[in-house]
Amino acid sequence: MNKKTDDRDDRPFLFWCYTYLMKRIQDLISVEKIEELASRSNFRYGKEIAKNGEIEILDRNAFNIVARVKDGGKQARIAELRSTTKGLRWKCTCSNRKDLFCQHIAAVGIKFSPDYLSETISD
Repeated sequence: MNKKTDDRDDRPFLFWCYTYLMKRIQDLISVEKIEELASRSNFRYGKEIAKNGEIEILDRNAFNIVARVKDGGKQARIAELRSTTKGLRWKCTCSNRKDLFCQHIAAVGIKFSPDYLSETISD
């Protein structure tokens, strides 16, 4: 075996391939998409939190947003939206249900969706 071939590090190439297959988080979220994913009440609460609540970014890059979401005097929750090769995924500390698109996730998605940002800037 060739020592150089065995020592080759393919991680940068594999990372590039993996990220090439994923869409940026901004390309996956919109107010309309969030309205489809959340229940009517979670969308309404999320919209209110996005407008009046405290949303603190803990980590953000092209493929991921992690935020601490606080609504009034209630306990802060950690919500995450992330892009994967399978599309948009989410999780929140308010529930163990993987399918639940809660008001905290909705708030983060709405707050950082391109259409909400352009609407807020134009106001």
